[in-house]
Amino acid sequence: MQYHAWFEPLWRRLAAMGFCLGWLALEAWNELGSLWFWLSLGMTGWGLWELFLSGQYGRKRPGG
Repeated sequence: MQYHAWFEPLWRRLAAMGFCLGWLALEAWNELGSLWFWLSLGMTGWGLWELFLSGQYGRKRPGG
């Protein structure tokens, strides 16, 4: 995924992950193993990687 300056503040990354985790919890509560559960699990995992583990955010960017 490409870097987006909108996600640079920590609170925005946490809010996005909170939304993903909330959706995942809702799908797990309603029907564990459904298509929407797996889609929300994938979205949550991808968001966790991109916003926190990849190292793109939370550091000063060159030239900015």
